Amino acid sequence: MTRLLAALLASAIPCLAQAGNVAECEVVIMTNVEDESGGSMQIASFRPAGDFLLGVYDDEVELTRHIEDEPIRALMCVRNDLLPDEDDYKILATGVPFAVSQDFDSNESDSLTIFFQDGEFRYKYASAQPMPEAMQDILDARLADFTSRDHGLDVEDADSAEPDTDTSADDPAAEGEPAMVDDSGEDMSEGVMSEGVEDASGTPEDSEAPDDDAAEKDMADADEGE
Repeated sequence: MTRLLAALLASAIPCLAQAGNVAECEVVIMTNVEDESGGSMQIASFRPAGDFLLGVYDDEVELTRHIEDEPIRALMCVRNDLLPDEDDYKILATGVPFAVSQDFDSNESDSLTIFFQDGEFRYKYASAQPMPEAMQDILDARLADFTSRDHGLDVEDADSAEPDTDTSADDPAAEGEPAMVDDSGEDMSEGVMSEGVEDASGTPEDSEAPDDDAAEKDMADADEGE
């Protein structure tokens, strides 16, 4: 049923077909779940994105901003090309954070999340490798262009908070955890190198190499004292 709806949407709105497979997109809302003790907690819940995208690309359809009375916190789409294009601008202009990845459930995949904050479109990039320079140049240019447009987003836009779109394994210390890089190029990962982990030279990074001169002096002192 979801794929049938996606096909109907894509055929009705050419921009949707260009934007990618609607069936591979979901919106994120936060729902309250009661625990055994009677308390409650909020968890991320994922819903089909068809209605939201229909409102994005069809001016005659009202934009869906709430599902089950909860605000849409983000749009997540699975696709190979992470760079935002002209069709993605309409998504970004809603103020809803937009995340793309080859596979959100894999630490081996790259992901890019774009959101509006402090008067400009910004991003978080997660990958096992640094962003290629050519990709960085294209991304910076496109986000600068998008920011300069008359998108109507306010600096304090309520939907612009950076979302938590991490759907990978619960263990944050899992081997191969991707690095997080923000739009300043700074590595945002914490605890990537733990104590005693070997660097490229084979010497543990947080341990001290033995001092050969000191060792020889200790042996000489021992001989003199015998």
